[in-house]
Amino acid sequence: MNEQNGNKTKDKKGKLLPWAQAFYGQGKVKRSRFFRFLNSTKSQAKDIKLDRWIELVLATAIAFFALIQWKTTISNNESTSQQTNQLITAAKISAQAANANVLAANNFAASAQAINHGIADAVGQLGTQAKATQEVGLAAERSADTATVQLEVTGRPWLKMIISFTSPITFDETGLHASMNFIPINIGQSPAQNIQIKAGLVPGMMGADLTEVQKQICEGSGHAVLGPGYTLFPGDHYADPEGLMVPKQAYIDFLRKDVGLAPTSVVGCIDYTYKNSQRHHQTGFAYDLLMSDGRLIVVENTPLPPESVILMSRPSGSYAN
Repeated sequence: MNEQNGNKTKDKKGKLLPWAQAFYGQGKVKRSRFFRFLNSTKSQAKDIKLDRWIELVLATAIAFFALIQWKTTISNNESTSQQTNQLITAAKISAQAANANVLAANNFAASAQAINHGIADAVGQLGTQAKATQEVGLAAERSADTATVQLEVTGRPWLKMIISFTSPITFDETGLHASMNFIPINIGQSPAQNIQIKAGLVPGMMGADLTEVQKQICEGSGHAVLGPGYTLFPGDHYADPEGLMVPKQAYIDFLRKDVGLAPTSVVGCIDYTYKNSQRHHQTGFAYDLLMSDGRLIVVENTPLPPESVILMSRPSGSYAN
């Protein structure tokens, strides 16, 4: 029956195949083993088939998840690419805006520089004009000052002093005594006001510096002002008689000993004002009192009549302001 069904029960040598031996030649026990073997084989086949299905399901699931992951990656890549493109576009726009700002800033800087140059030129021109105007103003001021000075010089009063002796010069135990007329004369073009004569007799001889002594007298420190304040019109004069003296001890201090000489000087100034001036003006004078022959006064020759003495002007003490 098996041969009719095409199943081989023997091998080429004519021996039964193992399954045929189990079926035909081993009896019931062997058939039982055969069926157990067959069932075991089927069970293994079933187990193998189940394992294959599990592997197939797992492979399918893995493939499915891999497909999902791939799509997600592609989607993310596309999103990232879009974002990157957007960032690139935004960066380009920012760069263009920055370039535009730089261009605008350069244009503004150029305009500002041009304006600054224009302002600098204008300021320079204004400075030049201001300097020229200032120079014109200074020139006008100098001209006005010059005119004022010229007007003052030509139109103001000028005083000079003449001194004469009115009695003999004497010398006694107290010192030298002299009576003089101080005669101021207005040789200017306008009246002199508040005239005061400040004068003194002091020990002195040619070559001695009497500048400080004259300054002290004209500033009024320690010396009386001679006469009241007068007004003197142009061409007029008046006489102010005064008696002055030099203490004997002053000669000893000046000469460092008593040698019988009386070197004497007359120093002082005329102080006055006038209408167009707010300050005081002075004419200074300084004279050496000498014998008519130019010698110093000798004490034993006193008294000396006025005609026997002279006054020699000291250039250093003569001034006018």
